[in-house]
Amino acid sequence: MKHFFQILLLPLLAAGVLGSCQSIVYDEEYSKDGFYHSQNAVYFHYPEAQDTVRFYSFGALPVETQEYVMKIPVRLAGVPQKQAQKFKLMVDPSSTMKEGVHYKSLNLEQEIPADSVNTVVPVTLLRSGLSPDKDTLKLVLRLVETSDLALKFPNAQKVEIQATNVLTAPIYWQYFEVYFGRFERRKYLMMLANYHSNEAELWEAMSRDSNQFFLNFMKVYRILKDDPTYDKSYLPANPYNPYK
Repeated sequence: MKHFFQILLLPLLAAGVLGSCQSIVYDEEYSKDGFYHSQNAVYFHYPEAQDTVRFYSFGALPVETQEYVMKIPVRLAGVPQKQAQKFKLMVDPSSTMKEGVHYKSLNLEQEIPADSVNTVVPVTLLRSGLSPDKDTLKLVLRLVETSDLALKFPNAQKVEIQATNVLTAPIYWQYFEVYFGRFERRKYLMMLANYHSNEAELWEAMSRDSNQFFLNFMKVYRILKDDPTYDKSYLPANPYNPYK
């Protein structure tokens, strides 16, 4: 009977040990005895290496949208500690964004919170510093080893944030220029405002309910026509009104 209880107890103890380790991230750093011995490390936590290139466009968004906070996930490789574990970032010289112009001042000293394996680094992008006519800019961040945390996974030690404010004419515009006039940024942004500033939604609406689509455009047309500061050469000579 005693032998029976010993056999029964073993799987229960094993289950308890496994349950207590659920919050530990080892990331394949085991010794032969099955325990983790390597120094804790950090890395940018994305499913694939190519995901470390992040892109954001202000182009089609309302002019009121002037900031965007991109959250960069960082993860611990190792065992959570009772105290916060510090790590550092550096701005790579290859970056073309400038602090205070294209993004808000960034705290380069970060930490993994106590009893945790995850954190995020918030990067606030600024639209006002991005040209509506020029190419995409980039901010390249690298992890830096500290006394608390080493580095892990060479392909996950750098993240590249790309941002743009350029708004180009969609391919469909050429087929409707007779109705909308020449492509122009302000006009297109006003059209997009009727469709949650979503380009795909705008062009889907064209096929779903073309009458309502052109009525929405007529509202934009009238506002711009009555604006003395607007260049009327961008407006169509004879806009299509479905109710005329």
